[in-house]
Amino acid sequence: MEMSKRVRVWWQINLILILLCYVTSCATTSNGYGSSASLDVDQATKQSARAVSILVSCDHPLARGSGVIVSNSEVLTAKHVVDKVCPSGNPATFAVTDWRGVDRVMLVRKSATGDVDNGGIDMALLRLAPDADPFVAPPVRMAQPVTFRTLCVATAVPYRSRSCGVVQHIDKSKGWARTTWIGDFGNSGSGVYDEHDKLIGLLVRIVVANWGGVGGSLVDVRLAAFLTQ
Repeated sequence: MEMSKRVRVWWQINLILILLCYVTSCATTSNGYGSSASLDVDQATKQSARAVSILVSCDHPLARGSGVIVSNSEVLTAKHVVDKVCPSGNPATFAVTDWRGVDRVMLVRKSATGDVDNGGIDMALLRLAPDADPFVAPPVRMAQPVTFRTLCVATAVPYRSRSCGVVQHIDKSKGWARTTWIGDFGNSGSGVYDEHDKLIGLLVRIVVANWGGVGGSLVDVRLAAFLTQ
C-alpha cells in the first residue's frame, strides 16, 4: 500500500510538471516569441497594418487572397492569387483592402515565371493604379533565409488575424518551408515574419494531413530571388 501511494504521488507530481510545461509552451508560442508582451503587441499591430485582402474579379468576384504592403505603392502576394484568366478574355481586376477598410485598384507589376509545382516562385508584385491613394503602413524589412525557428503569419482573409507556429521542414532546393500553421481559404499571399519583425516569405499553400502525418502550410521564402529577377 505504501509503495502504491508513493507511485500515485510520483505520477501526480509528474503530471503537474507536464501541465506546467504545456502552459509555459502555450504562453510562449501564442505570442510567437516569448519576449516582452509589449514588444509582441507592437509587432502584431505593425504586421496587421501591413496585411491586405485582395478581391480578384472579372465580371463577378472570382477569387480572394491576402498580401503584404511592402511600400506605399506596392503589395506582395502569391502568384496563384492574381494569376487568373477571365472567361471573356479581359484582364482580371484587383481590389485591395487595407486594415482601415479602404479599397484601392491595383495592377500586376511583376509576376514570377514558371510552374510553382516544378520549383517556380509563387509570388507577384502589385502596384497602385495611377489615381489611387498611397498606402500608409509601417515599413517592412526583409529577413535572411529561413531557419528552424518560430515564425508568425499575419493574414487578412477571411478575417484579420495573426498566429504563430514553428518550421517543420525546409526544402532549400525548392525554396519552401513547411510550418505548423493550418491555413484557411484566402490566406495565400499572407506575410510571414520572424521574431525580429522581418518578412521571411509568403504563405502559399495548405498541406493536408495524411496517415501518420500532420497538416500545416507551405511558405515560399524566395523573396530575394523574386525581387531581383
